[in-house]
Amino acid sequence: MRNNRSIETIGAGAPCGATAQTRGAAGGGCLVAALNYAARGWPVFPIWPITGGECACGKADCQHPGKHPIGRLAPKGRNSATTDPETIRRWWGQYPHANVAIATGPESGLVVVDVDPRNGGDKSFEKLPGIMPITPMVHTGGGGEHYFLSTPATAMKIKSKNEMGGFPGIDQKADGGYVVAPPSNHISGGFYSWKIPPSETYPLAPVPDWLMPLLLKKDDEPRRQPEGQVGDKILDGKRNASLASLAGTMRHRGMSQEAIEAALLAENRKCSPPLPEAEVLSIARSISRYAPGGQGPATGGAWPEPEPLRRTLDPGEPFPVEALGMILGEAAKAIHLNIKAPLAICGQSVLATANLAVQGFADVTIDGRTFPVSEYFLSIALSGDRKTAADRAALVSVDSRQRELNEAYKIELAKYVSESGLWESFRSAALKTKGEEARREAVETLPSPPTAPPIPQLTTQEPTYEGLAKLLDIGWPSVGLFSSEGGRFFGGFAMSQDHRLKTLAGLSEIWDGRPIIRTRSGDKSFTLYGRRLSAHLLMQPVVAETILADPLAHEQGFLSRCHIVAPESMLGEQTYSSQDLTREPAYGRYCTKITTILQTSLPRKTDPVSGQPTNELTPRHLPVTPEAKALWVRFYDWIQEHLRPDGMFRPISSIAAKAAEHALRLAGTLALVDDLNGPAITIQHVKNGIILARFYLTEALRLFYTAKTNPDLVLAEKVLTWLRTRECPDKHLVSLSDVYQMGPNAVRDKATAAKIMQILTEHFWVRPLEGGAEIAGKKRRQVWEVNPDA
Repeated sequence: MRNNRSIETIGAGAPCGATAQTRGAAGGGCLVAALNYAARGWPVFPIWPITGGECACGKADCQHPGKHPIGRLAPKGRNSATTDPETIRRWWGQYPHANVAIATGPESGLVVVDVDPRNGGDKSFEKLPGIMPITPMVHTGGGGEHYFLSTPATAMKIKSKNEMGGFPGIDQKADGGYVVAPPSNHISGGFYSWKIPPSETYPLAPVPDWLMPLLLKKDDEPRRQPEGQVGDKILDGKRNASLASLAGTMRHRGMSQEAIEAALLAENRKCSPPLPEAEVLSIARSISRYAPGGQGPATGGAWPEPEPLRRTLDPGEPFPVEALGMILGEAAKAIHLNIKAPLAICGQSVLATANLAVQGFADVTIDGRTFPVSEYFLSIALSGDRKTAADRAALVSVDSRQRELNEAYKIELAKYVSESGLWESFRSAALKTKGEEARREAVETLPSPPTAPPIPQLTTQEPTYEGLAKLLDIGWPSVGLFSSEGGRFFGGFAMSQDHRLKTLAGLSEIWDGRPIIRTRSGDKSFTLYGRRLSAHLLMQPVVAETILADPLAHEQGFLSRCHIVAPESMLGEQTYSSQDLTREPAYGRYCTKITTILQTSLPRKTDPVSGQPTNELTPRHLPVTPEAKALWVRFYDWIQEHLRPDGMFRPISSIAAKAAEHALRLAGTLALVDDLNGPAITIQHVKNGIILARFYLTEALRLFYTAKTNPDLVLAEKVLTWLRTRECPDKHLVSLSDVYQMGPNAVRDKATAAKIMQILTEHFWVRPLEGGAEIAGKKRRQVWEVNPDA
């Protein structure tokens, strides 16, 4: 069972009422908090605080200390809750030390999941059938957690009750309920505080589909023991019927296929023995063909509506643009608002550009360990989502600097050619000196030959690994692998079958900061130190699938070194904007900053003979302040805790294992952008690095675990595409031999073809014809009819 813990924002800001003077019974803080909650549209009311270790209500046998309404002010309890500022000020004017409560349900639009470890809630939480989304979250005074979710846009009523869905220690607060809110105090001596404060970056997440059945489960009604069920166990012979009955009830209520699947998988744990997961999902899929309310098949007619071969990804978390800092964050928002590309793409583009600009100047150092700040970024977006335009806007200073360097290179190259010719003439004359001793002396007194100027190529798009190594040898020592068409790289020679492992391993070693070693018998051999490579490759989803589903890219470690985003498309929302991005002050500040960094001379090793700078970088060490290190260590240990066998990061262990290092690399990048000569990485930079690293972990969970690509489904999609595009008289029919003889190259044997056709049948794209059929004048035994909607 995987760990369901939501990823916390570690050190991402102080809770409401961070000092003793503003917390709970100390007064002040709860009034400010209550007004803030009311401004969000969350009705509040005052409840008794804890004073002197007891409830201030004065009752010796108080059953709910620090948690029940002050009757004089809120005579109707939670129904007295209000968003009126004057009423709120009057309440806390009379009871300045009162705790604050928020009404849940339709009035506030809140559903709160309350996890209380004192009653086993932490253990129950680990058994939930899904992962809690990133959403505002409170650390309760009793050591538990409150997850704040938005009420669904549906007429279904969610009641407040204990033991949500039968899970001990987890309560749900919704219609008719309320929660104690930060910075209220608790009978234990602790305080309620925000772990993830509500903000534009972290808005309320909707109730996930897997959670809805648990919230709607009627645990308070007497239940008749179903036939075939003993205690909590569903016996063999009744398993399919029980799950189908539950699915039918949920579909009748209008629940989605995803919600039904989640509920059936949870219910299947009661089966003795459990059904195979594929069979459970088949039941959910079959029932979901029916329209809500039990009105028969959703589309009617001879053909059911064909189902997608792969489930659409759930929406990702909002990109934490504020964590980029003022210069990068404001620039990303300006590009997003003007170009209308997804914010995550804009954020990736400016962050990758900044990383390219600063990577040659400093390495992060902590406890004797040193590593580059260089990072790799992969951005996935549909064609038309303006990813190229966003990336071009982010790279404008790099392109401008490239042109400047090219012009200077022409002058330096002409000078080098002239000096080389002159030196060759001197050498020729020396070699013609008469007498062996005199000739040797003449050669030894020659000056060092002139050094060719480095090729000033700041970025490259689709190099082979050998080509990249050569560029870093004779070109700029700090380079970016940047392409708005990442398919050119991933589909090119460097990533072909024979060269894939070498390329991925080489890119990983450069990321690590290792020297580049090239040994050839007939070509130049070298060992390169002090080289840096950053990367940003943008691609369409169909291209991304090839690399994200590649076992070699996972197991070799390349993908664990990448930051990946796949935001929702903005197609249909990209209305014309007459704003000129170049006139936006935030964008201008960003371009000026990147240009200034790029125009600063890179630190390079000096040749001991010629006294000239070499092409080897000598980046300085950038330490971490003690406060920043303490925060980072907590993040490091937190990651390790969730890498245990039952931890939520175990399915993406190779990626999560590098998250702490990523956080420091990102923090180092942000620190160098703020001050290229700054003495150290501060706690604020580390906070922002952790927020970014945490975001990338949620994306990895979403992309690699929640929606893991099944290779058979990829093949099925290829066959379906072939069925749609093939030209033949009997296009509505296909035989098994047609599939493996004339279909996609990846399906070239009978067994594979049969398996793929079974998948297409289960998804209603084809259906078998009993007895076969005649195709192109030949009788075929195994034949399928193709859905006209294919």
